[in-house]
Amino acid sequence: MTNTPLDHDAILKARATLSGHSEGPCDTCASPLVFALQAGEHQISLDLITLLRCLKLAEREQAVPVIDSEWWNIIARDYKVF
Repeated sequence: MTNTPLDHDAILKARATLSGHSEGPCDTCASPLVFALQAGEHQISLDLITLLRCLKLAEREQAVPVIDSEWWNIIARDYKVF
């Protein structure tokens, strides 16, 4: 991850939408699920581990309600994150 400042307006203009998903793991990734996103003409992927990390950040920032610690313990154990 770089320390380059983020361009807030550019990020909002390039917002992605869900266009599909792929269940894994596959030969090129270890994630159990990868989401295909479309942002304008660009296709990107978001793996489940990254999504869970984003959810944890959203919880810390109080953007979502607090999630039960037992659930987070299961996620940490099963997906080896955090």
